[in-house]
Amino acid sequence: MSLSVEQVMELAPVIPVLVVDRVEDALPIARALVKGGCLHWR
Repeated sequence: MSLSVEQVMELAPVIPVLVVDRVEDALPIARALVKGGCLHWR
C-alpha cells in the first residue's frame, strides 16, 4: 500500500528545525520564509 504525502503527514507530522548561527541572519531568513509561503500557522 502506498501513502500520499498528506497521509504520511497525518500519521507522523514533521516539525522542521532551522538553526540560525548569527542573530543578524534571523530576520532576513524569517522574512524570506514568510514571503515564500513556507510558514503555516494553525
